Amino acid sequence: MNINLTILGQAIAFFIFVVFCMKYVWPPVIAALQERQKKIADGLAASDRAAKDLELTQEKSAQELRQAKEQAAALIEQANSAPTRLLKAPKKTLAKKARKFWLRPRRKSNSSASRPESSARRNRCYRSGWRREDSGNFCRR
Repeated sequence: MNINLTILGQAIAFFIFVVFCMKYVWPPVIAALQERQKKIADGLAASDRAAKDLELTQEKSAQELRQAKEQAAALIEQANSAPTRLLKAPKKTLAKKARKFWLRPRRKSNSSASRPESSARRNRCYRSGWRREDSGNFCRR
């Protein structure tokens, strides 16, 4: 056996093996690697989009929360100021309105529905210790 012939035979066998691999084995391996790279790139792009969407959603929710807090503060302020506005109304005006309500003209009718009402009013005046004024429809002590 000649060493040169052995090395030459191994070189030819290796060359045939390399050509076989390049023609039949290498293309599917490269295709699988490229597909995997594409999937990874798509996944990274999707995660970037999701991060941006999350940031936008957080900004939007924070803005809506601020608006809701402002509305709530305005409603609370309005609710807190309502009693003071009512208390600031002039007492004379309120007394006039009350007097006007109690002294308003009554509709005269012959129905029996109005009589128990007036007798109930008289009874209420007598039971409470107040006397009914002759000229008005309200009770005085």
